[in-house]
Amino acid sequence: MPTYAIAPDTLNAAQAADMLFADIETILILARSGELPGAKVGKSWVFLREDVIAFLRGRVRAETGQRKRPLMPDAVLMPRPSRQRRQPPVLPALPMPQGESAQHTQGRSTTKRQRLLTDDCIE
Repeated sequence: MPTYAIAPDTLNAAQAADMLFADIETILILARSGELPGAKVGKSWVFLREDVIAFLRGRVRAETGQRKRPLMPDAVLMPRPSRQRRQPPVLPALPMPQGESAQHTQGRSTTKRQRLLTDDCIE
């Protein structure tokens, strides 16, 4: 593309792309769709610096406004339902081991101190 002395108020597609930090193809798509004001002179697009800045300001305002909006404006905060504790399952009674009586099992459950105290009381 030949380099010409361009007035400081006008930009070509590459300069507009540099100014907006965008790809040239993106600038051309925006210009063809009419979102970015520009004129096609011959085979080249020409943009006014003011229009590029106004386009950028409009995009900044629109996107900032979208970020500021609450996600759910009419939402009401509701307390969380309390979770009830699950009751432990009822386990069946274990059968007594064969050959052992209830007294024998009770003897094992007493501590050594209890047996000593009991033996002392008997004497």
